[in-house]
Amino acid sequence: MITQQELDKVHTYVLQIAKEFHSICLANGITYYMLGGSMLGAVRHKGFIPWDDDMDFGVFRKDFEKLKTLLQSSISKDLKLVSKENTPNFYGGFIKIENTKTQIQEINSEFYSGVSIDIFPLDKTDGDTSFFSNNHKINLLYHINNYRFYDLKNYSFLKKMISRCLHILHFPKDKFQVFNIIEKRYLKNEGDYIANHYGAWGMKETVKEKVMGKPTLYDFEDTKFYGVEDYEEYLKALYSDYTVLPQQDKRVTHIKSFKEIV
Repeated sequence: MITQQELDKVHTYVLQIAKEFHSICLANGITYYMLGGSMLGAVRHKGFIPWDDDMDFGVFRKDFEKLKTLLQSSISKDLKLVSKENTPNFYGGFIKIENTKTQIQEINSEFYSGVSIDIFPLDKTDGDTSFFSNNHKINLLYHINNYRFYDLKNYSFLKKMISRCLHILHFPKDKFQVFNIIEKRYLKNEGDYIANHYGAWGMKETVKEKVMGKPTLYDFEDTKFYGVEDYEEYLKALYSDYTVLPQQDKRVTHIKSFKEIV
């Protein structure tokens, strides 16, 4: 596990990346929101959750491809865009901006990467999360993709068995197949809810559009970032009583090693 001094350095790098992301969005009229633990950190800690190691942002689907193009050409030389299209061992439906002068290894990964922020596409939806709904099908397919391609050696027996069965069946054939099915068949982009289909909290991240509301500036460390307007309703959906700190054994970072590259 990394030391507090190393985690402080991680926070410094993450903040630098997030500030650049913020500037690019402002300069190009792209709306974004802090999501998940970043939104919680802004409200509860006025910055990072002390044991967190990255930041999460959301951008509406209509701006997502535009943003990818902008990031390819606009970010600083020490940063790079990471996506499923340009990185063989990355299988997410979101993108990352990664600092190439750093190297981390996460607890449940055999791969090394750089300190980064995550940027997720946000989709309009009808808010139906029942078993036969499009939202549930998207969630199921995305988990299938994860079970098929991610290294699950440190996960539960059930997940390992699912992964093994998917490997035997050769489904999906490649990491793009599931996303093609999701985006062509199940993403309707209509309704009065907003969903982050590829977030860590699954269907909990499907909230009413009015909860997301107008992007609102929140203090975050020595700067400000845009977040959800009705933060209370949003954070309750994800964390229930978000004001209560988790038990001490739950306050862990995902990173097991960190170093700076000269």
